[in-house]
Amino acid sequence: MGNTPELKRLIPAVLLPKPSYAASKEFITFCHQVALAYIRTKSFSHTYLLQKLAVSANDLAFDAIADLFRRNDEDTFTELSRYFAHVGPLEARSEDALLTDTRRLVLGAVNRRIFRLYRASDPALSKLIRNLKLALRDHKLLKYETRGGDGVVRVRMKSDSREDLPIMPPELILPELLTRIPHGATAREIVDGVGTILIEEKEYRGMISLVGLALIARAFYSSGMVATDGDAPTSTFSHDEIASLAKNVVSRLKADTVDEYGRKKKLNSERLHAYLESIQEILLLEFDGSDSARSSYFEILQRHYGGLTEAEYKSRHRVVLEYFARIAKAEMRKDLKKELQIP
Repeated sequence: MGNTPELKRLIPAVLLPKPSYAASKEFITFCHQVALAYIRTKSFSHTYLLQKLAVSANDLAFDAIADLFRRNDEDTFTELSRYFAHVGPLEARSEDALLTDTRRLVLGAVNRRIFRLYRASDPALSKLIRNLKLALRDHKLLKYETRGGDGVVRVRMKSDSREDLPIMPPELILPELLTRIPHGATAREIVDGVGTILIEEKEYRGMISLVGLALIARAFYSSGMVATDGDAPTSTFSHDEIASLAKNVVSRLKADTVDEYGRKKKLNSERLHAYLESIQEILLLEFDGSDSARSSYFEILQRHYGGLTEAEYKSRHRVVLEYFARIAKAEMRKDLKKELQIP
């Protein structure tokens, strides 16, 4: 993210009436770096939004922090002044504390901007968010609250020793949720399931953003659907071209999702390798029209994971393999359309 400036020097300088150009530029640049790094860590949640609006992560970072640097008639950054007046005397705060304060300020601005963009561009998600907020009223496991203007969902615990841990990524929550509640579950049942996961999980903080919860719920509701409209035709591709695209998709899936899931669940490399080999075979069977043979997911995984029984597959592997396969097939369709330049 670059070098962190000396905030005990810089922040008082930008809070002055008519702050200097040099100090303003330095602090804006640093806040933009924080915002951009945060947006990139949330790529799973918000890639869809960035693509739909045709906006880059860099531009979104600038848009998000713009409100923080609006000036009043006295040429003062009013939002910055209001925020840092609330955190207490600056001279009493350490450099690390000011870094935490600044990150909280910027991340809050990013989350508010993302929420406004979703509300404007995705009415269906806004409706789902409203339903989830209703489901959170008087919930026994979770509570909804705002932090610096950000909507977050937290576990109801008197004390939580995980406060300094990272937030659990949505892509890890979803496969867990799919194993716990049936398709067609209500918003309340989804909230129940996510609450149980956040309480049981010891490696992550017991908290998730409201938008993150909504994206999990939407992915859950669509998990049983098969995308057929708008699929890219594959008859124009050779077997080798399909195989090459499938290999690239599986490689990205491994780096973006499977490896992290394996570390969290402490799965051995043999099992993860079997999943990836199976997904590559599933993609070939799905998209290579030259191969008319069809196999069930159980039969495919059995070929790569010796001694697997159908009962074991259903209890331990089915949900996870189906989840990874859905992601891979969506990515494969996207890559095929890109190759054909289908809008």
